[in-house]
Amino acid sequence: MGFIRATATTLMLCTALASSGCSTGPRGRVADEWKLVGPFKVFARDKTAPPGSPATRRPPPLADTISTAEPQRADDGYNAVRTVSPPSSSNGLFSLRAEDLAATPDGDAPRPDREFAEHSLFAPAPGVDDTFWYLDLGFRMGITRLHETEDRLDRRLNELQKVDLFGVFESPETPIDRKSQFALATAYIGIGRRETEWLTWNFYFGSGVGGDRDHQRWQLANQDVNFDYALFYSGMTVDLYPWGLCQRGSYASFTEHLKAGRPYFVTGAEIGYLRARGWGRFSISPFTIFSDSQRVEDWLFSWLVGVGWEVPVNDRWAFNLQIHYTTHFYRPDEYNSWNLTYAWRYRF
Repeated sequence: MGFIRATATTLMLCTALASSGCSTGPRGRVADEWKLVGPFKVFARDKTAPPGSPATRRPPPLADTISTAEPQRADDGYNAVRTVSPPSSSNGLFSLRAEDLAATPDGDAPRPDREFAEHSLFAPAPGVDDTFWYLDLGFRMGITRLHETEDRLDRRLNELQKVDLFGVFESPETPIDRKSQFALATAYIGIGRRETEWLTWNFYFGSGVGGDRDHQRWQLANQDVNFDYALFYSGMTVDLYPWGLCQRGSYASFTEHLKAGRPYFVTGAEIGYLRARGWGRFSISPFTIFSDSQRVEDWLFSWLVGVGWEVPVNDRWAFNLQIHYTTHFYRPDEYNSWNLTYAWRYRF
């Protein structure tokens, strides 16, 4: 429940900041129209060439290239002098006139290499900011399978509770309870870079340390069940924005802020280290009737795939919400999980 309250508080804070950032009245910025960018343009519905492109240019009509050099005399209809403009070259799709072959205003010939670089796949789009770095500060909530842990607790915790013949003790809180309460949360920090209008990459590090203590006593009987766990992870991901990155700024309304947000796909690899320990004891003072303990230390290698949404807050900040599924190569029944992350993203 603590994680749910923290998430609700963060979302309310995001709403408040966005509202304060877009309180510019009618002069506020309006979100740009959604358009597929980069290699995703091939999925656009309208695949016609834009106006002015080579595919839409046609040779001028013949009538436009013929002009009368001098007025036609009224008494002689056959003495009209007609001149034709300089010859042109045409192949049915492109028309090249003589004046088109003239030198450029600065006296230099066109630069094909420059034109190719400006229209290459990884070149920044016109009107879009250049590459920049950004910082992520966020939290991750995991819904991990924990099938092996659940089976182990069913066997070994039941043995402990069988000693409680009169049922005077309540069931202790376990990692399975934390999972059902959405309390398997960690914090992370990341740094990333925008490479193009549709591609970013991120490197991050996160960790979470916690524990559960359960001590119950009745008369001379005592029941102790304890858990400690620590998770450290690091990874690198790539984000793909089919409709381009969100443009930071202050918009006219909260609705415009949402419209200015952009969805994206995320994929990447991650490595982690998990250390956990559980132990329990039932005693009737001063004698120990039953005790048990177990320690787990695992290195985790995984691959993640998911989707996200990035919403601008102001010129520097954006709010990022993401959900992804993590597939582990080691003990997938235990560690495969769904993960919900939310972060504040600051552009340098």
